[in-house]
Amino acid sequence: MFTDYHYTGLMMADKKARTDTVAGIYKTFLNELDGDIKPMIAKNNTEEVLLDNPDEKLRKVNPGLGSGIIFETGNDPNAGRSGTRRFAHLTEHAFYRYAKEIDDGVQNSIPLADDTAIIKESTANGRAGTGKSFYDLWQAAKRGESIYKPFFVAWYEVDDYFITPPDNWKATKKELDILKKHPTVTEANLMWRRLKIQEYLNDDEDTILTPEERFCQDFPLDDEEAFLSTGAPVFDNEKVNALIRKLRENKPIEIQHRFEIKSRIVKQFFDGLKIYAPPRENRQYYIGADVSEGLAIGDASSAFIMDHEYRQVARWHGKIDPDMFGHLLIAIGEIYNNALIIPESNAMGHTTVTTIRNQGYPMLYKELVEDESEGKRVVKYGWRTTVKSKMDMLNEAVKFIRDGECQILDVKLPEEMALVAREENGKVVLNGRDRVVAFALALMGRKHYNFSERTIPKRINSVTGTGEEERIAWERKHKKSKADMFD
Repeated sequence: MFTDYHYTGLMMADKKARTDTVAGIYKTFLNELDGDIKPMIAKNNTEEVLLDNPDEKLRKVNPGLGSGIIFETGNDPNAGRSGTRRFAHLTEHAFYRYAKEIDDGVQNSIPLADDTAIIKESTANGRAGTGKSFYDLWQAAKRGESIYKPFFVAWYEVDDYFITPPDNWKATKKELDILKKHPTVTEANLMWRRLKIQEYLNDDEDTILTPEERFCQDFPLDDEEAFLSTGAPVFDNEKVNALIRKLRENKPIEIQHRFEIKSRIVKQFFDGLKIYAPPRENRQYYIGADVSEGLAIGDASSAFIMDHEYRQVARWHGKIDPDMFGHLLIAIGEIYNNALIIPESNAMGHTTVTTIRNQGYPMLYKELVEDESEGKRVVKYGWRTTVKSKMDMLNEAVKFIRDGECQILDVKLPEEMALVAREENGKVVLNGRDRVVAFALALMGRKHYNFSERTIPKRINSVTGTGEEERIAWERKHKKSKADMFD
């Protein structure tokens, strides 16, 4: 920019103060150039640097470079849209509230040509919420599925981050782990780390993070730690990340192709089915089901199947019409000993619940609720998601992940968990987290329905019903055994 003709660009940060700081770096560099190469400067203010002849009368004769840079702040969805430029420097991109809108505008203003560039650099801001856009971009770049190239700078690679340790210095267990994982880290780097952590002890910043956790957030060792330690995740990030690594390194065996499936609807939607364990006698199973509209675009429907000991035995995930999903859930339920089905009843879930009821399937989740219009308690089928019930089921899922009390075999589930975060207003949005919802619903069904090992009791906790009688009537009506469905 400082030597090329007509090379214009944009610099943007997430906050005005940060924009001013980075703009100051550009200006310092410009001011420190030697006189022989220092260009003429027509404007040099908080909004713009223009490298033109400052004398308008002489500009036609000796115009200058005609290059420059505009400084903007990413707190407006229309920021960066106007003009045509050759480069853009977007700093702290993970904190842009309107990242998608800004990216669309900036990328449309810069042609894909030689000598053009878009640089997006940032401290990580988690894998969900505001930071999701940057996280997705980073992952795509790492996979080679983007025109962007990934580049990570670890804290120990910064020249200033070292202090010579004393002669009696000894590494702690955590520091030995760091040295083992990152052999280029020096003892001087670790000494600097210690002192930085001690600074946090005296910091009065209001945070629930420990000093070591704050260090990992501000000074990550690698990109995995960067995204793991930031944002406002709902699930225990360390546990979720460990589970993801475990399932990727030791992929569970899928056995659905070992069996002859005779159910037509299961065959029709077989591609979405993964089976990890066959049905066992004297075991009760639970199917949590998140229902979508079944459109080609939009969320998928998902089913999480587990036994009474919280071990995942199967899953189904894909696009399907809500009524057909009801039939599919019945078929899977029949395979797994007439499993209890816990579908969400909101929106399109009502269609799925109605389908299951109309087919007379005996084990559909139901609860007694107060009906204000009739002034009495009535039975409602399916799981009704409200503000309170959503947090109830989410807290149940968080507890089981934190305490490691369930066996998950579908790696896509913890990958989705890693993306669940609290928004700035404290709310948790579960749209698009179909597997997470299905998992949480299965847990709630297991919590509220306490079956014996051998039979379904006539009365189930506080929920009224005649489960055993309904099951016997169902089997007599359909005259089906598990062998008919699943050989």
